[in-house]
Amino acid sequence: MLELKTIGDRIKFAIENSGKTQTATADYCAVSKQAVTGWIKTNTIDKTNLSKLCEFTGADYDWILTGKNKPEQGIMENKGMYEVTPDNVKFLTMLDKMDDQSRHQLTIYMEGLLAGQSIRDKLNTKTPHSLPARNEPTHSLKHEEK
Repeated sequence: MLELKTIGDRIKFAIENSGKTQTATADYCAVSKQAVTGWIKTNTIDKTNLSKLCEFTGADYDWILTGKNKPEQGIMENKGMYEVTPDNVKFLTMLDKMDDQSRHQLTIYMEGLLAGQSIRDKLNTKTPHSLPARNEPTHSLKHEEK
């Protein structure tokens, strides 16, 4: 499991894993973005802002303060996720950076993997540079007779 030793680490985790930004969090809490950055760097946050942060991100209040309980409890309820792991966070971050077409193709590929299909079968695409099937001629040897 991900080690989040400080309040600042847990605040940053809660914001990032709720799908929110530090700017949006600052707006919700009616503070500056620099204040949110300060919470993370100095490991301090007042109770009013901590309550607002937890309400906004779905993080557990006691977990932010102590590191005990489950950090993702509220985040899971907000996002409908089953488990927040470092690999899941990394994957979702990369997915968010992809354009719609690439995201769609990746989704199709992943569905195919889960169903045990090859990517070529799942996408059912033919490109000019596709490799021929085994034992398939690469060109026609047909000759016309005069």
